[in-house]
Amino acid sequence: MVDQQLNGHSLVSGSDQEWKFRLLKADILLNKRMATEAEVVLNHTPEPQNALIRTRRLMHLGLARLRQFDIPSATKYLDQALTDAKALKSSELETLIEIRKSALQITLNQTDEAEVTLRHAIATAVTLGDDYLLAQCLGNMGIVLLRNNHLNEAIYWLQQALAKFEQLQLAGNRVKALGNLGVCYQSLGDFEKAKDLLQQATLGAEKLGNIAEQQYWQGNLGIVREEVGDYKGAIANFKKALELTTESDRKAQWLNNISLAYIDLKDYGTAELFNNQAKGLGNPDRIRYHRFNAARIAQGRKQFGQAETLYRQAISLAGNDSELILETAFRLATLFIDSGEPGKVAIAFKQAEELAERQRTTMQGDEYRISYFAKLKPLFQKYIDFLIAQGKKEEALTVADSSRARALGDSLTTASVAPNAMNIASSTKRTILYYSLGAAASHLWVIEPSGMEVYSLPPEEQIRKLVEEYREFVVTAMREPDDNSSGARAKLFQLLLEPARKQLKEQVPLLVVADSFLHSINFELLPSFADHRYLIEDHEVAVSPSLRTMQMSKRQLRKTPRSLLVVGDPDHYPEGFKDLANAAAEIKSVASFFPKDRVTKLTGEEASRTRYLAQPVENFSHLHFAMHAIANSASPLDSALILREDPRGYRVTARDLARRPLHADLVTLSACSGAGAKTFPGEGLVGLSRAFLQAGAKQVIAGLWDVHDGAAAELFADFYAGLEGHTASQSLRAAKCNMIQSKVYHKPYYWGPWQLYINTVQ
Repeated sequence: MVDQQLNGHSLVSGSDQEWKFRLLKADILLNKRMATEAEVVLNHTPEPQNALIRTRRLMHLGLARLRQFDIPSATKYLDQALTDAKALKSSELETLIEIRKSALQITLNQTDEAEVTLRHAIATAVTLGDDYLLAQCLGNMGIVLLRNNHLNEAIYWLQQALAKFEQLQLAGNRVKALGNLGVCYQSLGDFEKAKDLLQQATLGAEKLGNIAEQQYWQGNLGIVREEVGDYKGAIANFKKALELTTESDRKAQWLNNISLAYIDLKDYGTAELFNNQAKGLGNPDRIRYHRFNAARIAQGRKQFGQAETLYRQAISLAGNDSELILETAFRLATLFIDSGEPGKVAIAFKQAEELAERQRTTMQGDEYRISYFAKLKPLFQKYIDFLIAQGKKEEALTVADSSRARALGDSLTTASVAPNAMNIASSTKRTILYYSLGAAASHLWVIEPSGMEVYSLPPEEQIRKLVEEYREFVVTAMREPDDNSSGARAKLFQLLLEPARKQLKEQVPLLVVADSFLHSINFELLPSFADHRYLIEDHEVAVSPSLRTMQMSKRQLRKTPRSLLVVGDPDHYPEGFKDLANAAAEIKSVASFFPKDRVTKLTGEEASRTRYLAQPVENFSHLHFAMHAIANSASPLDSALILREDPRGYRVTARDLARRPLHADLVTLSACSGAGAKTFPGEGLVGLSRAFLQAGAKQVIAGLWDVHDGAAAELFADFYAGLEGHTASQSLRAAKCNMIQSKVYHKPYYWGPWQLYINTVQ
């Protein structure tokens, strides 16, 4: 229809009517990602005389230039179009241009600017009652938040956008929203939901004939399947993505992924075939990946001499690729385990660890360092298994803990002496349960002041399934155990606690140094050795990130006079967060246990990011937060407390918190998902609790799952009432035991999320 009108003879060249058809044609082409063709349609003479049409043409030209990655021209066209739209006082057109402007800002990684642009556009779209404009704004806002790793919020906006796109039957936008939602859930570690959404996006892109997006979603789907060990499924997706791309570098990427998946399947012949196909494709620097894959193939074939040569070649070709250098160095060390050369193993691991510490300081950003070193955990685990097999239990513990401390982002150069686990047990007056999980085998060290024992546990996957089953029982189903004789809870007791029966004296306090997903359960909920239903009824339980970080924190801590900073119950939350009905009562109750002249409250309009960051937090002995919080699995240091929105935003991130020194005896996070965000292999929950410990707090109380604010108010009233004359550990245990006996909140769902984290031996 549009082509017929443009090719006919009834339209006057340069007339308003002809340009309306040209703009419609360009819009259709741009939606099909045919930017060059759209630009041909738009670069017609004579140019339009009508000011509105002229402004729309500039807007379309800006998007066409953006699609061709001509950023200067895109910026020029869109800025001029926005200026003209404002002069014309056309709110609808101004909002359309702002949507395109936000896409440009996203491309330039100017995500904060894009969020500001979109919030203005959303407000205008709502005022106009224009669902089409609103849907576009919601979708772009979701992408902005995804780019910033604010995943929970991104999901909120993308789900709204998806509903609008489906209502308006905008198939192309629907596909993008589905795919981006899939990426959000992928980053959060919810692989089943991610897989379903990415499959829908892939099928939708295929139906629309959008090859570029089809390739992208296929590749992401392959990565998700690889994450869950479905290597055959991943290979199928990677091969499909490979078929759909003509870009040399993309081809090399998918071939590399295919080769790695076949290596994981131990099909070394096919892995070699695809690895050789990738050789010479894309950027010449990619040859280092060819050498690395070839070394892994040779190691799998037990061609140890060849593998060693190839690993050393990969290191020499790696340049500034810290990730490849470190993984290759550690794999070289595991090679000597496989080849049966114990003398070389220790030397190679020591060299790799020294290299890791040097490279750690050059890596950009805490997030990257934490994530990367966590990926090395399986290689450390292989060395730990090797040492335990040789009867070197103390040395194995040192290696496990150095791996964990580094995965937490700590420097080892400030604590060159390995932690003395028995001294820490003596100083804390606790028996330490130290867990290390591995694919082949797991281990438990039981450490007392007088000595230590190490016990073998099943592989981590067997334990993971029981943990997930028990969390489902407690958190989702909100059930409580009838007895201790069967089910996941009883099996976890048999695996995690029963080996330590001889060492665990009655009523002795425990310090748990958990590993990976074990951080997602509260050991207090497991059965006790006695007749009680819960371990907490016989033992105080505290948690610590690592032994080394505890030893590093053994220093003179400034004594802060008893005082309280309490924050929460803002007069309004940002969109997507509901008011907490019991927060005000909780804040009033907590404050009542401190002298009035030593209490600072940030509530109502004072409960903002700006006001909190202006507080001298180092002067308070106690900090209490009663508010929403977001756990960010993909970017744990972007986990955040949610406050009242002001011009500086509404998130106080874990990164913000870690940078502000504290001398607090206790920080309490009465907040949803307060404990952290992600259980990286090799450590625990990285996020808000870890940030406060890193900032200098001696102890932190935080929740493992979204909490009931009524239960929180009751528990903390009891806790603070009992704190005078008792330790935080003693008072928290007493408050929980009282709740176990209560009629309303006796289920572990209500009292079970709260854990005490300690990071000092003092």
